[in-house]
Amino acid sequence: AAPAAPTPRLGPAGGPGRAVFGSGPAGMSAAYFARLLGFKPVIFEAQSEPGGVLRLGIPAYRLPRSIVAAEFAGLVRLGVEIRTGTAVGRDISFERLRKDFDFVFLAPGVQRSLELKLEPTAAGLRIISGLTLLRQTALGERVNLGRRAVVIGGGNTAIDAARTALRLGVKTTVLYRRTENEMPAHPEEVREAREEGVIFRFLAA
Repeated sequence: AAPAAPTPRLGPAGGPGRAVFGSGPAGMSAAYFARLLGFKPVIFEAQSEPGGVLRLGIPAYRLPRSIVAAEFAGLVRLGVEIRTGTAVGRDISFERLRKDFDFVFLAPGVQRSLELKLEPTAAGLRIISGLTLLRQTALGERVNLGRRAVVIGGGNTAIDAARTALRLGVKTTVLYRRTENEMPAHPEEVREAREEGVIFRFLAA
């Protein structure tokens, strides 16, 4: 087993409260450093589990869920409170946050994808964003991609979506408008995707 991380020195207890809206990397960091300075951070997370993009945007084969859980367990040991299933604007108002806390840190994360001007066809073409696919898969929802899928794009989210689709038993092709050397995705991710069976077509718009 890996050795436990050392407990950092905390600032004097009794500092003012700080609300953190969102539990992704930015929210985690804000809560951690606020606690070190003596604040009393409370993280509000709309989803049922904390982690934001760490849990819902990065597949478990790249970032095991146990590592994410251990990070939040460490925050709780430091005295950070985490309230999941609590969406600001739905379950608690922003006005209430301002009344109950001295500071509010907003870290809602990236919730939307860039949309292509594509329309579903009568032939049954279905369109889903990469972030939606990754989120639904992470939440254990049933995703029906049919037999073949095309992923448009060359970033890390595209590669994650392609490798996730492949794990769902779907023949997957990545289309990228430039060359492989110009892809923004990490080269090792592209190489591993190809080794797993993802098909690549370059200079394809």
